Amino acid sequence: MRNRPYLLLTIGQAALMVIAPQVAFTFRLFSLRATQGSNEGTLRSVVFLGLIALATWWMFRKLQPRYSRRQAKALAATFLVFSPISSIAAYFAWAIGYGKIDELSGYRLTDLLADRPFFGLGTSSVAMFLVVVILDFAVCEAVLRVARPTTDTPKTAA
Repeated sequence: MRNRPYLLLTIGQAALMVIAPQVAFTFRLFSLRATQGSNEGTLRSVVFLGLIALATWWMFRKLQPRYSRRQAKALAATFLVFSPISSIAAYFAWAIGYGKIDELSGYRLTDLLADRPFFGLGTSSVAMFLVVVILDFAVCEAVLRVARPTTDTPKTAA
């Protein structure tokens, strides 16, 4: 398909809009200050869902010039529904990435974070991003095959 690289690029950009703040929150690069008595996890969840909604809207607008409105809507809805699932799978990739780094470097996780924090964080963040992009792209490709444009014109009652 002619638009496959464009779709991959768009999904990658939308996934980056969702994953980058998650990584920043996870690694405490910046934190949301919760008010007294509130739960920081709830605040993070609201921000996460807001980021997914924003990325979905952006993706829909970006895909409209190259795809039919029906296809763009189907792809954006797929990203909206499947992005949280792929993000959860990405956290497993993050953990596996840390485990492999431990195994290959000979460091324990705590030593790695103390001695080489950006090596471990960077590698795991890239693994998270790749898992999200690959899973979202695979599901969007499957949906695109189902939502392909019809060549028949709808019959109207006269």
